[in-house]
Amino acid sequence: MWKNYLAIIYRNILRQKLNTLINILGLAAGISAASLIFLYVHTELKFDESWDNADELYRVNETFEYFRKESTPYALTSHVLGKRMRSEFPDMQVCRLETGDYGNNIFVDDKWLNPGRIKHADDNFFKLFTYPQREFNTRTDTLPRAWIAKKKYEKYFEPFNTKTFRYGEKWYELAGTFNKSGYQSHLDIDLIVPYDSLILNDYKHTWDWTRLNTLTYVRTDLGAGELEQLINQRLKNEVDAFTRKHNMQMNLHFPVISLPEIHFNHVYQYDSLSNRDKNVVWLFSIIGILILTIASINYINMAIAQGGIRAREIAIRKTMGATRKNVIIQFLGESVAITLLAIIISVIFTEMLFPAFNEITGFDFHIFESAVLSRLVVFLSVVWLLLGFLSGFYPAFVLSLFQPITIFRGGADLMLYRNVRSYFVSSTKVRKLMLVAQYLVAGTIIIATIIIQLQTNYLVNRDMGFDMDKLVIMELEKDSTRAPQYRSLLNAVLELDNVEKATLAERVPGLRNGRLLFYFESDSGRYQNGFNVFSGRPDYLEVLGCEVVAGRWFDPSARKGELRNEILVNEAFVETMGWSQPLGKEFASGFSDEHKVVGVVKDFNYYSLHQDIEPLAILPNIFTNRYLVINARDPKELMNSGKLEHLWSGFFPNQVPTINRLRNTFNSQYTHEHRLLSIFAYFSGLSIIISSLGLFALSAFSAQKRSREISIRKILGAGHKHILGLLYVDYMQIFAIAILLAWLGAFVFANQWLDSFVAAVSPGLLPYILGSVFILGIVAVTVSYHTLKATRTNPAVFLKYE
Repeated sequence: MWKNYLAIIYRNILRQKLNTLINILGLAAGISAASLIFLYVHTELKFDESWDNADELYRVNETFEYFRKESTPYALTSHVLGKRMRSEFPDMQVCRLETGDYGNNIFVDDKWLNPGRIKHADDNFFKLFTYPQREFNTRTDTLPRAWIAKKKYEKYFEPFNTKTFRYGEKWYELAGTFNKSGYQSHLDIDLIVPYDSLILNDYKHTWDWTRLNTLTYVRTDLGAGELEQLINQRLKNEVDAFTRKHNMQMNLHFPVISLPEIHFNHVYQYDSLSNRDKNVVWLFSIIGILILTIASINYINMAIAQGGIRAREIAIRKTMGATRKNVIIQFLGESVAITLLAIIISVIFTEMLFPAFNEITGFDFHIFESAVLSRLVVFLSVVWLLLGFLSGFYPAFVLSLFQPITIFRGGADLMLYRNVRSYFVSSTKVRKLMLVAQYLVAGTIIIATIIIQLQTNYLVNRDMGFDMDKLVIMELEKDSTRAPQYRSLLNAVLELDNVEKATLAERVPGLRNGRLLFYFESDSGRYQNGFNVFSGRPDYLEVLGCEVVAGRWFDPSARKGELRNEILVNEAFVETMGWSQPLGKEFASGFSDEHKVVGVVKDFNYYSLHQDIEPLAILPNIFTNRYLVINARDPKELMNSGKLEHLWSGFFPNQVPTINRLRNTFNSQYTHEHRLLSIFAYFSGLSIIISSLGLFALSAFSAQKRSREISIRKILGAGHKHILGLLYVDYMQIFAIAILLAWLGAFVFANQWLDSFVAAVSPGLLPYILGSVFILGIVAVTVSYHTLKATRTNPAVFLKYE
């Protein structure tokens, strides 16, 4: 019996080669896209859940609860917190992470290399974050031991056949490697060096509860609320004594968050750059379901369209003694077999698309990795059973109800049988409804893609209020011992013909800014407020191309002590403080008791357009400079000339410089928008291809079905235009309904998405018109082939047997 079923399935596939090919390719493309989206969504939702005992892992944060303004929560804490917790809670595993003092470059075999993110960590790091480890046999017992990510070791250490390196002024020995594959986490670590080797002899690290530079993690069987209450109760007296001693008008609180909650949390400042918006993840889930749906609609549509032909087949089988169960098994088996073939082909498509998918998402998936393979097997098994059943539902359960006498009496043009009228509307209406659904999805995605493209172009090309397009930056190591060389490098750069101005700075627009507590006097006493800060040489903002709207720039000729007291603020700072006359205002910070406002800078966007311009204070030469900022006449020519690399090699011959246009660095803040655009572009193209495949097959079937009608009309004198209009009208109705609904869907998406920006493009009607014209063209081209073929065929071909 089963052999007979397989034989019938095989014959039907051969008999309907074109339709079967369209069904399989359409399903395979849809399943492949859905598989990639499933991997993406599953990975996003499972961030930080791969650790052993992940439900026992927490991060302790720090919140400044100001008496006179809203609280400010930070993901970072002071070094003091971790130190005190390790002594107060010896039964807990408390691990501290802190960015290295010397950036991300290490010295290996006479070469400076950048292995990625370097963190100082306590020795119990792997008891919390259970990466698989491979320890090396070699050990000197004289050098501090470090751990490196497996792929980084293979790239940077194996070629030199060495396991030692220098970081800053210290030498380290590699203890082994850890494998990050399959462990998606907010942690971005490639090289771990001992926490004890961190520079901690500065007073700021030992007593200041407000100097935030450390990530503090805990492993405990306590719940988050219980742990938070315990920490704050145990440390309250010590923290309150600190705030009273320094007359701080604020409290310090230490909230706790579980690790799996971090990825979709946007409450804390200085949190992981990998954090995502959960709504975007759910949006991708919906897109995946819709892509899979329009792919399966092709099969269902063809099954409905061929209902008359298959109904006769059913009648003959039933006349020969087949039961309804036999018919159901045959049609479901055919559907399941086609779906299985589509899944096999989809795996090939998926493997081919992985490189582009990894580049877009930033992940590193490979189909033969155990974690990826196991997820795909489960997902594809569910898809196989689900689509196999749904796609074969109509012919299997509906057509199998028909009685042979009804079918033979009704003829070939079966629309609906009275005994199943309560289950379904006419097959023609069902086909039209499904085509509307397909082009509704395709139209919405295409219009949304155009809107995303317009907004992305607006973001990357908008005037930010300074000379962004003229600026080039060279990254410097966070190494104070190199300061004299950096000053010499700056002088050499200033001598280049293409350079108008250049300076040294601690931060540049587009990268995370630091924050500093300032102390203000009022009639009711002293109070604190935290503001964003920039630091650089006195001419820093002039080199950026900013504008002073009141007062002056820093005075470079002032004595060091006097210059240190000068401060510039932006207009948002003045507005926040409510000053009518900001010049001459005095306040204090941890760096000076006599800051004096000497100038007000016109507001400029130093961060992305996702947020309003915030108050900013600019201090002269307070922090270690991390960038050489160059204002060039022709930045492109300067980047391509090789002159900057040549100057760098004269000071640091074993290290490759990192040089970028500031525009590129600034626009890296819009990585999520570029990723969203790429994904929408891919899937809009895929949705229209899948929809068009189904429409191509249906137009062929429709033209064939109406061939006798067309022939009779031609004999009676109908012209080509009349017949073309007759055949096109149905598809244009479908197109009009789908586009109207797509306009509504895209409008809702645009309103919600664009509201997440403080400055957004006004799309107008252009995206909707362009999307509509594009789909209209696709529909016209798809339908035209079979329609024109039908109008040009000699009527005698179809009527010679009548």
